[in-house]
Amino acid sequence: MFERAKQLILNGVGSAYTCATYAVGCGDKVYLRDYAGMRQCKQYKLPLTEDTLFDIASISKVVSVTIIALKLIENSVISPDDKIGKYLETSGNYENCSIYHLFTHT
Repeated sequence: MFERAKQLILNGVGSAYTCATYAVGCGDKVYLRDYAGMRQCKQYKLPLTEDTLFDIASISKVVSVTIIALKLIENSVISPDDKIGKYLETSGNYENCSIYHLFTHT
């Protein structure tokens, strides 16, 4: 269950971002919970662990949009290769910017 979403997350670990921790659940049921990557890469390499703490500051916006986007990708409503101009009016030189670029900040 959720294999496509999980694989999308894991594909970015080590390249688009250093680590990821994720969980899928509803109510008191947890269907998927895992983590991967390095929580620290400079000076010392430290792996992400189950008890790693994160400063969540303004992360709620990122998390909510990511969850929605991953579900839309999983249901084939959108594709990471879609250009953002397909969904949003843009100005400037963004015709080559894809959803993938937004996810990976590239």
